[in-house]
Amino acid sequence: MSACPFLQDSGLGLQDDPEWPEQSTKGARAASWNSVRAMPSPSVDPVLIRTGVERVHLETALALAMHGSFNRTARALNMKASTVSRRIRDLEFQLGTAIFERNRHRIAPTPIGRIFLERAGDLLREFHGLVAGIRRIGDGKAGTVAVGFHGPIGDGPLADLLFQKIDPLPDLRLVPVEMPRDRLAGALSSCQIDVAIVRGPPDIASTDTLPLAGERLVAVLPQEHALAARERIGWPALANETVMLSRPDCGDALITGLAQRMHAPGMNGSVEVHDIGTCSILALVARGRGVSISTEAIRAHAFEGVAVCDLEETLEVHACWDPDSPNPVVGRFLRLLRCDRPHRQSVCVSARA
Repeated sequence: MSACPFLQDSGLGLQDDPEWPEQSTKGARAASWNSVRAMPSPSVDPVLIRTGVERVHLETALALAMHGSFNRTARALNMKASTVSRRIRDLEFQLGTAIFERNRHRIAPTPIGRIFLERAGDLLREFHGLVAGIRRIGDGKAGTVAVGFHGPIGDGPLADLLFQKIDPLPDLRLVPVEMPRDRLAGALSSCQIDVAIVRGPPDIASTDTLPLAGERLVAVLPQEHALAARERIGWPALANETVMLSRPDCGDALITGLAQRMHAPGMNGSVEVHDIGTCSILALVARGRGVSISTEAIRAHAFEGVAVCDLEETLEVHACWDPDSPNPVVGRFLRLLRCDRPHRQSVCVSARA
């Protein structure tokens, strides 16, 4: 008799479902993690479903179905034949029915036994897959990393980081989380996010930082503005302009740096800070209320009535994280960032102001 079909393809790796690593990560995180706090309480009371059937009973029964005799099964499992016999007898007692029929030549599953063993094989594969998956998560080889960011995202390294699949880490899933710049620090400390992508000065306390590729600053002008046809302008060209900035997308630190730039000697313009997003700021620019400063990412967002000109300035970008993060996969993600980050110099606006 050939091996039973339910014993074939009994790999012990992760589940084939691409969403499985994310769900396993949620189950493995510490209770303080936001993803676990958001999960409903377990709906299974183990006391109500407890039985006398143990995992060793299932493993022994599957092995007996494969080898067809107590002696061969005992040799395969490195135990006495009497132990195999006792486990099968205990299992059948717990089930209330025989799952094997015995004869002089071979022991084979009964019709009910075949049903039971097929399902038992599925359960053991799922169980071993769970154990292997949790081990991978604990070793930082699989899991989910929540990455917080602020402001518009266009084409470029930052978009590649947040939204594209990371081929070297197929079991790592990135979850982008957009939020106001000044909420990133609190989100990190409360474990709502694992890594924060910060434009401008990395002023989040008690975090480690890693410089990433900088982003060019651009001026956003009304389409009929005298400078709208230029590809690049300098800061003096904005000397008499009203510059409108988004507090949620810029944050106080970057706003302070840009304000210092606009209030430098020879600059007579003004800065207006609005509690609205960048897209709403662009709507004000299109209506001639003033100009705005953003990053080159804004080019990916088509908006009628405005023109975009490069500024001679590059804004630094950093990845920030809690060095005591309970998420084991964060370290592996950061190692990937260190290997892939471009070696280019970024200049902080506030540092040059």
